[in-house]
Amino acid sequence: MKHLLIISAITFFLISGCIPSSDNPLTEPILGNPGNELIGSWFWKDTDETGFLHIGKDQKKEFLNITMVAFKKDGEVEATEFIGHTSKLSSNNYLNLKWVKPENFIKGYLFIKYRVSGDKLEYSIIDSQAIIKGIKSGDLKGEVISKGKTDDIKIHEEQEKLREYVLKNDADLFKGEGVMLKRLQF
Repeated sequence: MKHLLIISAITFFLISGCIPSSDNPLTEPILGNPGNELIGSWFWKDTDETGFLHIGKDQKKEFLNITMVAFKKDGEVEATEFIGHTSKLSSNNYLNLKWVKPENFIKGYLFIKYRVSGDKLEYSIIDSQAIIKGIKSGDLKGEVISKGKTDDIKIHEEQEKLREYVLKNDADLFKGEGVMLKRLQF
């Protein structure tokens, strides 16, 4: 059930604009090493949903191509696709993702913190309230555009200052329990 709630929340927040997007990635990609420890197929199974996260390299082998497919109990299928690269800041690993499909949902980079341990992948999405707090305090360059019940959160900070901000505020930006996926063994 936890996976269903988090995956549904990610989809809702991405569609509605509640997950912050950034003009800049945390780091530039390291060509030839987009995040090899993530490559593979990962899955979750809850009472209401089974899902797969397929992570591989793009055709040029420069970026990660990530496809998430969720099969719901009622037969509905949700599929999303991202392209991105990894960033290592201190001892933390992050994904810098750009939305690919469905098209035109979010422009800019989405940030996800992750950790791979053996056959397990744990990830956390960035906390929108922590970003809003940083923008409103002036510690982070960006804007919050109210859309009634939701906010459109845009980070405009330049890359070096963005990295510093994320490192300094990591505990607040990625708080709470992450989502745990298991690697599919073929």
